[in-house]
Amino acid sequence: QIAPCVTLKVSRGADILYLYRRPILDLWADEGDDLNNLIRQIMIGELGEALEFSESDIDEMITRHYQGLFF
Repeated sequence: QIAPCVTLKVSRGADILYLYRRPILDLWADEGDDLNNLIRQIMIGELGEALEFSESDIDEMITRHYQGLFF
């Protein structure tokens, strides 16, 4: 444990994150959200999965990002 409520997570595989442009642009066109926010949400989700966070933890991280707690 690094600090209270913070646990060290180590990736289980490659240290490369691939984001595929076409699906992101399609989602952006369909949703109409801000592209920067959409990419940040995708990156948080993908990194969270790579570091084996639970779905609820990932959802909380994404929610905190939208509240302006992550930059």
